[in-house]
Amino acid sequence: MEVPTVIGLGLGFDGTSNWINKHVVDKYILGVDEFKPEEYSVARKFFVLWTFLTIFTYLLYFTLCPVMYHFLYTKRDAAGNNVAAWNWREGKDQVRNEIKLSAWSICVMAGMTAPFELLVEQGYTKIYWDLPARDDFGGGVYLLVG
Repeated sequence: MEVPTVIGLGLGFDGTSNWINKHVVDKYILGVDEFKPEEYSVARKFFVLWTFLTIFTYLLYFTLCPVMYHFLYTKRDAAGNNVAAWNWREGKDQVRNEIKLSAWSICVMAGMTAPFELLVEQGYTKIYWDLPARDDFGGGVYLLVG
């Protein structure tokens, strides 16, 4: 089974969504052996992109946030005071409320991002226009700034 080198970066979102459709959705969810991406509906492409964005954002959020919480809010200085000067005055359930709000907003933001990724995948943007063959200044700057 082929595995993308870096999911999302090595293949782009269109290549990653095709890989997910071929090896996950078609194989394990629908039980289909044929791979025909040209026949996929817009709703299916949206759902796959939304699921991909949501799952990987949750992975990032729930791995990096505990690490940052540990480094910022559980560290003590020599006097025993919190390094971040956080004294729980926000309330006992503040962290729980922040996690709930973040978990909900990740789903909503992934749903708001997926249509724009579909537009890029369908070719309705100018983001992947060909750069000049000889790179005399324009192409390199475009890639660096863009």
